[in-house]
Amino acid sequence: MECTLDLGYTVEKCQEGLYFWEKVPGMPMCKSIIVTGLKTGVKFKFRVMAENIYGIGEPLGDRFPSVSQESIW
Repeated sequence: MECTLDLGYTVEKCQEGLYFWEKVPGMPMCKSIIVTGLKTGVKFKFRVMAENIYGIGEPLGDRFPSVSQESIW
């Protein structure tokens, strides 16, 4: 995992068909995250915003929904 010390990320999720974006708990410092607590088989869109000392950037990545799956561990 590639990490950075001076930049974090805000991740938000939105259930497909709804228009309410909800912040995923925590602030990842790496470029990957495992989101827990999702309903299995439900489609969600996710978007990510970079955050640094100047503020929060524009959201990226909300075009294609992902289907939540049961954890394999």
